[in-house]
Amino acid sequence: MERHPNLKEKLQLLYLLQLNPHITSNSDLGAEIGKSRQAISRWCLGTETSRGNAIPLEELSKVARAFRIEPEWFSLSLEDFEHEVRKNLKETKSISQGAGVKISTSTLPITNVKIFGRERELKLLSDYWFDMRTNVVEVTAFGGAGKSSLVNKWLSELSKSRYKGASRIYAWSFYWQNHANDVDSSGDYFVEHALDWFGDPCPYKGTPWSKATRLANLIREHKTLLILDGLELLQL
Repeated sequence: MERHPNLKEKLQLLYLLQLNPHITSNSDLGAEIGKSRQAISRWCLGTETSRGNAIPLEELSKVARAFRIEPEWFSLSLEDFEHEVRKNLKETKSISQGAGVKISTSTLPITNVKIFGRERELKLLSDYWFDMRTNVVEVTAFGGAGKSSLVNKWLSELSKSRYKGASRIYAWSFYWQNHANDVDSSGDYFVEHALDWFGDPCPYKGTPWSKATRLANLIREHKTLLILDGLELLQL
């Protein structure tokens, strides 16, 4: 039994309906979740040694989150999948009423949004978000203490109110490829990916300093929530 039947057609439907307007091809999806276009094609078609129609379990939540749909929908028949997707699209348009919040959070670590005993920290994050005098908040703790879980939970709560006035939500994890030994290229790729996402016409052009300056200027053009996970890798 195929895990995700008609996967190619399901992805094409998502591209066509533009649930995420910035993902219209396998290449776009790959860039969003840190995979190659060829890898996504293999998920659909399989290889000589593996069956197709199956998104790897460790990638399923990332793909679903990129389109803001439920992961289990990929297991439905194509007809049922399209029904759920179109219903979700209709509800999303009704809620947003043209608000147009642009969101990219798929590189964040996958965590359980059910956390306990962090009410004070969650309130602090919300207070800082509404405080016009606060521009930067740093969450620090030892590895495994739950920093990513805390941020994901707060994002989940914030999303219920359409992010309280934010026009852009952009998150990046420097652990996205688990290449802790490739810090420089990870940092460079983040800047170029972010420049492209924020609308820079030539994200690969210029010195690292000029690219960083352009990115800062683009971020300031709108009310933006920028989340950087795993910054300790750049401090090694």
